[in-house]
Amino acid sequence: MKSSFRPNWIRNGIFILLGVLGLFISLRTTWQGSAKTDATPIHIAIVIPEKGADSFPEQKNVGDMFMQQVNAAGGVNGHPIQIDYYYDGSDSPDEATPAAQKVVADNQALVVIGHRNSNSSMAVAPIYDGAGLPSINVGASAPEITTDRLWAFRLINDTTDLGRYAALYAHAVLGYETATIVYEENNFGKTLTDSFAKAFTQKGGTIVYQQPIAGIPEINAAGLQVAKEVVQNITPASGEKPGLVFLAVTLNAAHEMVLANHDLNRHLTMLASYAMGDIHFAERFDDPSVLDGFYAMSLLNYEVAGEAAQNFYNDYYEMYNTTPSWHSGTTYDAFQVALQAIKATQATGAQNSLKNERVNIRNYLESLNTPDKALDGARGQIYFDAKHNFSPPPTFGLFQHGNFIPAPIQLRPVQNKNLVNTLTDNVVLDGNNYIYKTKVVYTGIHLNEVVDVDVDKAHTFTADFYIWFRYQGDLDIESIEFLNALEPIELDTPVTTTTQAGNNYRLYRVRAEFRTTFDLKDYPFDKQELTIQFRHRALTNEKLIYVEDALGMDQITRGSALLARLNSDGVFASATDWLASNPRIFIDVHADKSSFGNPALIGSQKNVESSTFNMKVDIQRNYPRFMLKNLLALFCIVALAYVSLFLPEYNFESAISVMTGSLLSIVFFHVNLSGNLNVGYNVALDYVFYATYILFILELITIVLAWHQNKKDEKVVHGYMVFARILYPAYLLIGSFLFLWIYIFARGL
Repeated sequence: MKSSFRPNWIRNGIFILLGVLGLFISLRTTWQGSAKTDATPIHIAIVIPEKGADSFPEQKNVGDMFMQQVNAAGGVNGHPIQIDYYYDGSDSPDEATPAAQKVVADNQALVVIGHRNSNSSMAVAPIYDGAGLPSINVGASAPEITTDRLWAFRLINDTTDLGRYAALYAHAVLGYETATIVYEENNFGKTLTDSFAKAFTQKGGTIVYQQPIAGIPEINAAGLQVAKEVVQNITPASGEKPGLVFLAVTLNAAHEMVLANHDLNRHLTMLASYAMGDIHFAERFDDPSVLDGFYAMSLLNYEVAGEAAQNFYNDYYEMYNTTPSWHSGTTYDAFQVALQAIKATQATGAQNSLKNERVNIRNYLESLNTPDKALDGARGQIYFDAKHNFSPPPTFGLFQHGNFIPAPIQLRPVQNKNLVNTLTDNVVLDGNNYIYKTKVVYTGIHLNEVVDVDVDKAHTFTADFYIWFRYQGDLDIESIEFLNALEPIELDTPVTTTTQAGNNYRLYRVRAEFRTTFDLKDYPFDKQELTIQFRHRALTNEKLIYVEDALGMDQITRGSALLARLNSDGVFASATDWLASNPRIFIDVHADKSSFGNPALIGSQKNVESSTFNMKVDIQRNYPRFMLKNLLALFCIVALAYVSLFLPEYNFESAISVMTGSLLSIVFFHVNLSGNLNVGYNVALDYVFYATYILFILELITIVLAWHQNKKDEKVVHGYMVFARILYPAYLLIGSFLFLWIYIFARGL
């Protein structure tokens, strides 16, 4: 049958395409508008010293990064976040007070973060208390900042806590019976001194000298001369030797004390407070080797920190191309805690409810008072004690070759006293509490190759790698357990073993199959993790801590540098279906919730925690390769079915035959692909097939309707066929755009 009705196919096609594109642009614009809230912002204030401070510009960098991350994810409670920056000069009380008054006068912030030093923080605490404004401190440690302050919270230890830990370390770990304290004559220096002296003498030690040092505003010859006079005063030719020198000072004074000790050739062993516990302190010296053997407390050491800290480190480095300090990490924690408080209390920052919302946030922060209510942060699981402080034990480190590394022995509180029967050389009595002298094992890993990545069915992969351990004393390496190995791995015969000056080194090569949990809901647009994780099955976190051996791994333990090394070594050369990204090595904690029948643990409601060494690599499918290998045949079948709509003389039998055969082929293809997935739920690709089934059914219905009108009404038949020919590409285009929108654009892939 020949038709005399000749529609303008080009015109109709253009109209359909324009309609489809218009619909897509409309949907895309709607999604972008929903992702970016246009509501009034919720304000968080932060007060930053911008003159001569170690925290500037890092704290502003952290605030900008945090604000960008939160708002890109849609904000909080339907509102964007706005970080308001206030500056207090050099962070003196005279400068901090008007800055705090301005925060209060602006009357916008639900929470304020700051200030940097103790004197300023104590000066402004009554201002925030009087305004009913919750404050979170991230850098000042004087006890008075939070003592009897209802609205003040702090994410670091106070000086009472830090001084006690420093004294215990000096006496019980470093073995000093005598000590000298050099301190600045301010609240920070005096309270840290008092705490150290009290704890050290309680352990039977003797304080030989307590030497004040004048404030050193700048690094110059005058400041160095002040420090030299202090060193000479504590090392008189005919006087008693100073023992360990504890520095209860800030950065400039510590810098000059190190140089004075070196220039005067006194060879004093020094232990400093937390401001010096960071690689950034070494960057202040022209010759960082003068720091070798210098000990310091660290509030956040990324080499022993968990995955949350590593994620923050990577994000910061990627954005600013520089490494974050401990202070950046505590600042980021403060923003995260504030965000969770705002989210949990459903705050909006509206002026008419601002006062009540601040009260709710304060109450929420105070409710975070036990480990089971803790929030995940860079420093660990964040919760507050009765004084509103978050006080995990500090990490002790020392400088070697310009690097700041965790010391070989750490101090960790005994979480369950029932596990300690008697005092031993590895347990220190601290009042009524016990503290373990925890062994540190410097651990490194070098991946040789990753092969047989079977994410879809077996959920396994095979890895070949070297691991090594450096440690003091004894270590039962045979008891190391790989938590996700398919079969038990025995570390029996090392490739290399050495012992020098009491330091043991063991190198092993491992090739094994590992299992991991994969989420395939977004298949084939899924992103997965390959994980290698191990712990010591007998030694808990109080007795052994793994530390990433950054020196042994050439300081390449995360991010783009590690990825470049893995790629240059051809680690994923055989895994051609996958693209690797975001490799990271970090230390974490594995918790067993069961007592395993141990009488000391029954009824304690406490987890048994073990230090774990982790290497993770994100992998994502190579989309072009996946499409070529798996979906090209589907595209050909769909195209062939469309061609059948253009058979001459409306050959309905042939069109239906092609459509039906194509549909059955697609069903078979779908079943075959699904058989490769070991999951019990629908994945993204299933919905592609479901949509294709609907298309073919609609086309078959349309063709059958046209067939029934054959020889009755030529125009109706032609209309059905035109509809079928237009529906097919329009449906495919709209479906493809929606699919890409849901699984690609909306996720930023």
